[in-house]
Amino acid sequence: SASVQLAAANQNVTNTGKLASAALDHAKAARDSADAAKDAIKATEGNIRLDQRAWVGVQSMRFKGERQLNQKLEVEIIVHNTGKTPGRDVMVKKTGGIVPQPTQKIIDAMSFEPETTSVILPSNTFSSLYNIGMTLSEADIKLLEGNTALYVFGVITYRDIFQRNHKTYFCGFYNRQEFPAIEFCPALNAMY
Repeated sequence: SASVQLAAANQNVTNTGKLASAALDHAKAARDSADAAKDAIKATEGNIRLDQRAWVGVQSMRFKGERQLNQKLEVEIIVHNTGKTPGRDVMVKKTGGIVPQPTQKIIDAMSFEPETTSVILPSNTFSSLYNIGMTLSEADIKLLEGNTALYVFGVITYRDIFQRNHKTYFCGFYNRQEFPAIEFCPALNAMY
């Protein structure tokens, strides 16, 4: 009869709707699972990059020369790669002098004459020299015997093997008790 066929057709429509709804739920669950897997892969890739990248920074800074009349003071900056892969296109931009304590903003706004080294391998160092640019007069020596705010600071830029660019800010200051070593500033020594 027509009413039995209509009831069967309605039941088929209801069942088809339930199947379609269940299929949509399964598709959403599969999409959510795939999104979670993508996020996990991205997190793993990020962790691998952090673990395997180059980490180029300043190991130490020290004066070359003596606090004597007519001596020239240079600062030797030892740059070190503590990462597991080479740092590429390494540039050390540095300056210094008797100035207020530098900030990241000041460093970013300055123009430097960069020193370029093409690659620094893992666990390797190289020396970068900064000439204070003066021969010491008696007045300079008196300043250095006091608590003069003499800073050496700058930024190292480089690329890692993942083609990502990085910056390392560095800052040191003259401390007459530590001469010839230069003490690191309490702030501004940071890697990005």
